Amino acid sequence: MVKKQQDLFGGQIVAVDDDWPVDFCQRFWDEYPLHVGKRYSEKCLWRVRQKRVVEWRELIAAVRQYREWLNQRSGTTFRPNAKHASTWLNQECWHDTLGNYESNKQKSFADIVMGR
Repeated sequence: MVKKQQDLFGGQIVAVDDDWPVDFCQRFWDEYPLHVGKRYSEKCLWRVRQKRVVEWRELIAAVRQYREWLNQRSGTTFRPNAKHASTWLNQECWHDTLGNYESNKQKSFADIVMGR
């Protein structure tokens, strides 16, 4: 379906034919775990959409997975701080494989014996 939408930065009306919702900037921002640099992040999001490198469903699913992965912090599991949204978008991080990383924290003898 072709939708007409106002470009956030150029002020021009653009015709788009994709699965992205009209309010995609707000929806992305509501889901992304770190709320800094909103204006530049929205510009990057527009660029991702215009390049047509990812469908909306795939992008928003990856954002949700990233947010959940960051929230799975525990004693020995390392999780970095959340990336700025612009970095996440520019580096096409929706392709990333999120794994578990053990910290360099030394285990006690009791933890080793107990298999923790």
